[in-house]
Amino acid sequence: MDKHDAIASQWQNVRERLRDTWGRLTEDDLAVENGNRDYVVAKVQAHYGYTREEAESLVRDFEHTL
Repeated sequence: MDKHDAIASQWQNVRERLRDTWGRLTEDDLAVENGNRDYVVAKVQAHYGYTREEAESLVRDFEHTL
């Protein structure tokens, strides 16, 4: 795990905030046991049609709010 992955280190507590931020994320998307930044980037990219770079930027910005 990337030591700077705030999402992974706070996964159990951050899932609701992820859903509030990206409402298209499903309960199944967030039900995984150990999510991380790359997982969220992939899901945001898939649900919203962003490029990988756009999704990474948005998720990085989200992490700064944690």
